[in-house]
Amino acid sequence: RYLDNELNGLEENSLTLFTLDSLGSPQIRASVKVLLEGPYIAAGDTMSRSLNFGGHLTTHFPSWPIHPLAVDSITIQIRPTSNWSSVTRRTSQPAWLLRDGTIRSFYDTTKRYVEYDTSAGNYYIVLKHRNHLAVMSANPQLLNSAPATTYDFTTNMGQAWGTNPMKLVGPRYCIYAGDGDGG
Repeated sequence: RYLDNELNGLEENSLTLFTLDSLGSPQIRASVKVLLEGPYIAAGDTMSRSLNFGGHLTTHFPSWPIHPLAVDSITIQIRPTSNWSSVTRRTSQPAWLLRDGTIRSFYDTTKRYVEYDTSAGNYYIVLKHRNHLAVMSANPQLLNSAPATTYDFTTNMGQAWGTNPMKLVGPRYCIYAGDGDGG
């Protein structure tokens, strides 16, 4: 189940799988909080919405509802705990990243989570943005159907896997800016 060309910019590669709410019964939910270094404004503990204000999101995603507080789109991927580093089939969902770092469903902006049509279990949560470095949860998270599992990357460096995977900006941890070509 691949989305049409309108969302190709969100895909990591041809193996990225996007599941739509209308194509199946979502079995698990995840709610994530993350901040992007680029648009983050430490003084206000918020992110700039210049892409939204400038009409860039509407131009890039003309057929999708855009939350008024959206900063940009982001991809939230889950990886099973077994062979998490070499898994070739990854389950991903696009979402709207809001100015406070929370997310909303790309398809239904009233939902404060993304849904995956897969079984409950332990998964690593991976966040990808077009011009920031990807980040993965430090440990697997138990994802169930309801309520949505909440994971906050902004509170501590230890929330992300690896050595110095995020940058402290003011009071919060942000994912590094700099992946300019999305590769």
